[in-house]
Amino acid sequence: MSDLLRFPRFKAYIYARSMNGGIGCSSSWRDMEQQVSKTKSKILIAEDDEHIAYLLKFQLEREGFEVLTAADGRVASEIIESQPPPELVLLDIMLPYKDGYQLLHLIHTKETWKDVPVVMLTAKAQEQDIVRALEAGACDYIVKPFQPNELVARLKRIMRQVHGL
Repeated sequence: MSDLLRFPRFKAYIYARSMNGGIGCSSSWRDMEQQVSKTKSKILIAEDDEHIAYLLKFQLEREGFEVLTAADGRVASEIIESQPPPELVLLDIMLPYKDGYQLLHLIHTKETWKDVPVVMLTAKAQEQDIVRALEAGACDYIVKPFQPNELVARLKRIMRQVHGL
């Protein structure tokens, strides 16, 4: 059995069985994957720097999150308008097409998304930017450069407080 734990799908299968009272021996891989996806918390990342987006996606997926990424404000806006809400949104402020403040406003005006916690992750470190984001409804504000483990700890804390996860 220890050899099988090297395979991600088998690990996911074992995890799903332990978390959801068992899947059953006759379940297909598709059933198992649906079961596993129900246990993952989804995070939307709106970040235009592809290296930072890759690092965030890698770090969060390694921690067990499902990650959606948007490389600009237009794509993020389309996701907000058409997708069910994630458990958390991580927003850069300086995005092409629509900035993080506009996306934060859109999130808070959309009925199904209005209770989603939003964390701003940006290079803008001036007090006026931080205050503007927090007053607009952001739960937290993290300045780049950031420490990946600290960021994950903050996101987990927020999700525990808001969703009991």
